Amino acid sequence: MFNNPEIFTNRTQLTQKIELANGSTIQASGTGTVQIKLPHCILNLSNCLLVKNLSYNLISLGTIMKPNYKSLTHDKNPFELVDPNNDIIPNGTFTSGNFEVTIEQNQALATITNHNILNLHQAARHPSRGYLGKLFPTLTTTNLQYPTCNLCKINKLLLKGTFPTPQRKLQFIHTDLFGPIKTPSNSGYKYCLRVVNGYSRYVWTTYLKSKSETSFHIQKPIKYNKTQCKEKITNLVSTMGANSKTTSSLLSSNTKVIHTPPPLHTPLCQKRELDHHHQNQMSPK
Repeated sequence: MFNNPEIFTNRTQLTQKIELANGSTIQASGTGTVQIKLPHCILNLSNCLLVKNLSYNLISLGTIMKPNYKSLTHDKNPFELVDPNNDIIPNGTFTSGNFEVTIEQNQALATITNHNILNLHQAARHPSRGYLGKLFPTLTTTNLQYPTCNLCKINKLLLKGTFPTPQRKLQFIHTDLFGPIKTPSNSGYKYCLRVVNGYSRYVWTTYLKSKSETSFHIQKPIKYNKTQCKEKITNLVSTMGANSKTTSSLLSSNTKVIHTPPPLHTPLCQKRELDHHHQNQMSPK
């Protein structure tokens, strides 16, 4: 419930009495959507009530809480709501069973200006105008004035490959090793080994603690392919350099090992491919 009609982005008239927890009733004069800017996020609150005679704006704590959020209490600053990175979302004081959020730090906004839309456009990795509207449906992007940036154009382009299309099973088996990761997982994994059947596009993903484990873990998908398909691997395509030689004992004499160095791209395209890999990798336990 809010007492200021100017913070509503859209509002309809309403004539309804609201009963409070203490048994008293108040008059609501409207309902609609409110946007509140917090230090680390923007809240879109729907079904909000306009009650002009309220002394304070009342927001349910459950509206702000998300999984892994936690509330902290201290002597000097009794109330803090923090996210998993321990960044403070709102803070304030605890009075008479209510959390009072400091209004100087958390101002309610009626609309988002073009400048803020540009910030959202940048944070979302420069999507096109249509995708930006889908990401933030409550924003008015029709009046957004910004040139179609180069990143917008690049995100619409496919990375065209020059590798031949396989015509039968096991004609091409692709192997790739990512790592080391700067921050290992809780279990200590630093590398990601990926084996792809070029014909079926089936992907095997294995996580390694050490690069020396590559020869051991790559045996299982290669043996599985040969057993299930009952055919010989014709070409083993690898970007791992000398590491691919460790699989020679599993391959027939007719198998050709193709070493493909990483493709040369501009730093911008290289960053885009790296982000794409990170988004598609599964998180190991």
